[in-house]
Amino acid sequence: MVFVCKMCESSSVYITYICEECRRIRHMMNLYSKEKVLEVLDTVLVRNEAGIKNKSDDLKIKGDLSVSETTQNTITTRSKKVLPITSTESLPKKI
Repeated sequence: MVFVCKMCESSSVYITYICEECRRIRHMMNLYSKEKVLEVLDTVLVRNEAGIKNKSDDLKIKGDLSVSETTQNTITTRSKKVLPITSTESLPKKI
């Protein structure tokens, strides 16, 4: 009989009630405590107001810089040579 994982509710399980990924999370909660795991998740994954403000300030600064028509159609190499772009077909392909 097939069950749905009780923790993530997205994976199918056959014998147990939780999938392998959720079992790893549960094991970490047993090792470090539920509060510590939640604190790490909040610190790493949840955006705070300072981070959001910093990102919006960076976008405002980048938006203020204007790019001239000549720099849009050229490429500057590491040796500071300025090469014109004629079409995207002439650009080297990534390997």
